[in-house]
Amino acid sequence: MTNPIATYSSTAKVLHWLMAAIIIVAWIIGFSNAELLVPKSEQQHYWREIHKAIGSSILLLIVLRIVWRLTHRPPSLPASMGLWTRRAATCGHWALYVLMILQPVTGWGISGSSGNNADFIGLFPLPDIFPKSKPMTILYAQTHTVFGWMLFVMIVGHIFMAFKHQFIDRDNLILRMLPKG
Repeated sequence: MTNPIATYSSTAKVLHWLMAAIIIVAWIIGFSNAELLVPKSEQQHYWREIHKAIGSSILLLIVLRIVWRLTHRPPSLPASMGLWTRRAATCGHWALYVLMILQPVTGWGISGSSGNNADFIGLFPLPDIFPKSKPMTILYAQTHTVFGWMLFVMIVGHIFMAFKHQFIDRDNLILRMLPKG
């Protein structure tokens, strides 16, 4: 008889998968529309506004997710994982959290510094905390792009490690975040 796998809470799972889907959509829109910073058509303007709305929702969701994570202990990693593997997993997860914060904040910086104020999913304006500055807009845009690629690499690595645990290590670790079947 095998020991049952300790899983994440339903709330943690919903936040995880909702954010995964939203981040993928934001990434696709951001990298398939090179003209988002200065849209040259109504269609590009439309996609920029969708991208900004998604980014503001990501910012809210990551704050909720971090609060949930800090107030609800995740299931322990298996004792079969070495100390360095457990530390690498913890560092990787927190690096993802940091990038999931920095990515929408730099997007907000692009909007604020360029004079195109950001709002929360079209419901209300976000505070105007960024000074208007073309050099800062360029810096935020470049940083936003770099963080976007870093987040992409981290997510691919996260997926790769989940599959490694499932198909190579065969420790069923992936079941911790899957919905109950």
